[in-house]
Amino acid sequence: MSVSTCSKFAAVLLGVALPLGLASGCGDDAVGASTTDDTGTTGTTGAATTAGPEMTTTSTTGVGPGGSDSEGDTEATTSATEATTAMTSAGTTSSCPEGTEGCPCAGDLCDDPLVCEDGVCVQPSDAVCGDGVLEGDEECDDGEDNGDNAACKSDCTLNVCGDGLLGPDEECDDGNLEDTDECPSSCTVAACGDGFVQDGVEECDDANDVETDDCLATCVAASCGDGFVQDGVEECDDANDVETDDCLTTCAAASCGDGFVQDGVEECDDANDVDDDECSNACENNVDDGCPDGQVNILLNHGFEDGVFAPFTSSSPATDVVNTNPHTGQWAAETNGNFYVEQSFAPVPVSEIIEASYWEWHGESVFTVTWLLYSDNTQETVIWPAWQDWLKFDVTADLDPGKELTAMRAWGYSGGGNEPDISRFDDFLICVQQ
Repeated sequence: MSVSTCSKFAAVLLGVALPLGLASGCGDDAVGASTTDDTGTTGTTGAATTAGPEMTTTSTTGVGPGGSDSEGDTEATTSATEATTAMTSAGTTSSCPEGTEGCPCAGDLCDDPLVCEDGVCVQPSDAVCGDGVLEGDEECDDGEDNGDNAACKSDCTLNVCGDGLLGPDEECDDGNLEDTDECPSSCTVAACGDGFVQDGVEECDDANDVETDDCLATCVAASCGDGFVQDGVEECDDANDVETDDCLTTCAAASCGDGFVQDGVEECDDANDVDDDECSNACENNVDDGCPDGQVNILLNHGFEDGVFAPFTSSSPATDVVNTNPHTGQWAAETNGNFYVEQSFAPVPVSEIIEASYWEWHGESVFTVTWLLYSDNTQETVIWPAWQDWLKFDVTADLDPGKELTAMRAWGYSGGGNEPDISRFDDFLICVQQ
């Protein structure tokens, strides 16, 4: 084999890391002798054999006229290539699974109980909590700053809400994550508006200050009468129990037909759909109240046409309505003796009264008296001369213009002549502008 061939062969063999003995087949340690024949042809006698893992390489001798060692070179190169292939097939490539001991970390993770140090998974060293070095299975280690009320507790675990220890960012910590006690899972002291309904303290808690939903900003459930109109539930809410204003106690807006006479709006409200009874479907009186159009009589049952005495009162329990000789209609009130007939009402400024009058009857000529009662507990007395039969008593001019009238009292009479002391009353009027 020529020097160049040996060099090529060695290079190939070294590329596959051949054992030293195999590589020594080239150079001064080669077996065989170089000879020259009569024609000047140089050859090699003998054979060189090198043993390696599963490989044997044999060189051949190029002899004869016209022979060339290039054939031997090609043969050697082919044999080396084959040897390299055999070495690669015979050898094994070892792998190091991530996360296992002595191998690279999987990210920064290792199989238990290994720890990742400098990118390699190793057995953990004995950790010392409190030395300020985060090691082993410690969650934290702030050294001397460790403590049960610090961010890193004395056992090198993190201070978290629910561990029963008051951490630096906690208002409370009762060791549980219940949201209905005085310390919810947020570890802030329970309060209205935190979104948690505290048992025995709050009815609701929707964590907002909207007063028109089903939970007020005071954490009380919305209800009729609380003064807030609940969207989609209430029409109004005036927080009172007055049925004659514009919002009923059911939190429904007042309307004709609800059975309540709305002050300043309705004359009557009988809660039915009969239009030709005493109260029309427009909540207006169908019965003549005795006052001219544009005026209203503040007295109820003014002519006793309801067939009852109320809401009038009397100093005699025997006073009642009769259908004997009424002034108008079918009924009149009747007393027997020195008793009065009266109706009280809310104070009305005298300046607003257009007419105050009534009719009274006696069977014989007698005199009578009218009392006008005011809100300041004073009264005006009007004495009338004797008369007989039905007579209208108009006291409008006798009213005190600087006061408020609260009642008009008409007296009967006793001690007359031969006739019974019977007095009858009808058609009381106190008319004001409508």
